[in-house]
Amino acid sequence: MHNLSGLEISIIIKELKEITGSYIEKFYEIDKNIFRLKLSSQKIQINIESLIPGRINITSFIKKSETPTNFAIAARKQITNYIINNIYQLNNDRIIVFNLKNKDTEKNIIFEMFGKGNLIITDKSMNIILCYNIHDFKDRQIRPGKTYISPKNDFIGTDLDKLKFILSDFKKSLEQDRKSEEKVDDRLISILSKYLNFGPLYIEDALLSINLDPKIRISKINDYDIEKIIQALKQELEYSSRIEPIIYLNDSNQVLDYSLFKLKKYEESKQKTFNSFNMCLDFLNEFPELNLTKPSQQKEEQLKQIIGLENSIKKQHQLLKSNQDQMEINKLSGEIIFRNMNIINALIAELRNNNKISIEELQKIFPDFKILNIDLKQKTILIDLD
Repeated sequence: MHNLSGLEISIIIKELKEITGSYIEKFYEIDKNIFRLKLSSQKIQINIESLIPGRINITSFIKKSETPTNFAIAARKQITNYIINNIYQLNNDRIIVFNLKNKDTEKNIIFEMFGKGNLIITDKSMNIILCYNIHDFKDRQIRPGKTYISPKNDFIGTDLDKLKFILSDFKKSLEQDRKSEEKVDDRLISILSKYLNFGPLYIEDALLSINLDPKIRISKINDYDIEKIIQALKQELEYSSRIEPIIYLNDSNQVLDYSLFKLKKYEESKQKTFNSFNMCLDFLNEFPELNLTKPSQQKEEQLKQIIGLENSIKKQHQLLKSNQDQMEINKLSGEIIFRNMNIINALIAELRNNNKISIEELQKIFPDFKILNIDLKQKTILIDLD
């Protein structure tokens, strides 16, 4: 199972564009390296969950932490009520930036989806206000008070014609200095990964499609091979423009991997397709026990039960795109009320015993949710159950 590649992150950002304009209602640290942003827009709540550096996606499966961590409390003070103004990929790398605005103030949430991962909050000028992990690297520092600098890279973006000259020059330099072959990793996939943000998974697929061993040394390929490599990589880009996200399973129904489109190496494996890359990641997020390559006791019946939940996931995502389906909203509201019925009954009982109690006093008794309004004449209570 691979972590997100730069190519996959570009697809995620396209799919996340729908949340721009939403405001951040609450920030959660669910567990180590797992965060959730609760967003609100047009009376619809959207939840973004990120496991750094593994994934980031809209989720239909809501997890909560028992008590806010110090980091969560600090983050809430910085970004609550900020509107998501823009989402973009930084420096063609595995870095996602949420640009935020609140009146005249601008901030950024930066998700580093490489290495051990990180979540960083900066001001408009990229000065670091808060970071989940403090790091001191040779060429940059990640700590409050420092200016955020992304790692240097040699990525060339999607201009694959440049790659033709890079490979040719690299090959010539090795031919001129034979000794360097022992010092430089001149495997084809390693060289391509240095200049392309596709990720090894898709580079490997391109090379397999033209029957080239990804680990072949660059000294073993010729100019004709380089032309074929460029065309195969362009084909991968074409596939990524019309994605059909897939998870691959072995005979024991364990997840082997996932991808944006069908890969040659997994063509004999069981496959499950999704309507969006976001749904694919959310599916894997909810069933982490599938993310194993070790033998397990999962059988076909269990897989069918899991896949049977996909319709429910689709309904959740349709709800994000349209607030006109009131019946579905009422259904979800009913489920929330049912799950919190004991708390609601206790609240009603407290009001019956003391109908002169203030909202502030009542809030102290019930600190786990927010009491918005009480109207005893109309016999109504407005609460936020999240």
